[in-house]
Amino acid sequence: MNKKNQDLFFNEDREETILLTITDANGTEFDVEPIANMEIEELNKEYIAVLPVDESSGYSTTEMLLLIYTEDEDGNPILEGIYDDEELTAVSTAFTQFFQSQLQA
Repeated sequence: MNKKNQDLFFNEDREETILLTITDANGTEFDVEPIANMEIEELNKEYIAVLPVDESSGYSTTEMLLLIYTEDEDGNPILEGIYDDEELTAVSTAFTQFFQSQLQA
């Protein structure tokens, strides 16, 4: 993730909530808030964890969604679903360990 997006999404000093609009597999658009990102070297990809901001999308506001994170040539974020079960399990495990370590700190 480029520095601009890192600062935009995860700067604790910002006053407003940053929202991203995503489209699910059913074509439903909804807003999410980025909560964490990480690169998983074994998978050679970067991922982002987001939370839906309201339940009108059919997703709970406590249901973390994990997405593949890339950027276009202008540095704009591109978010994609994870459709491989093994990849999703690895990413879910990595984020679970990350959040558990944050709670213990």
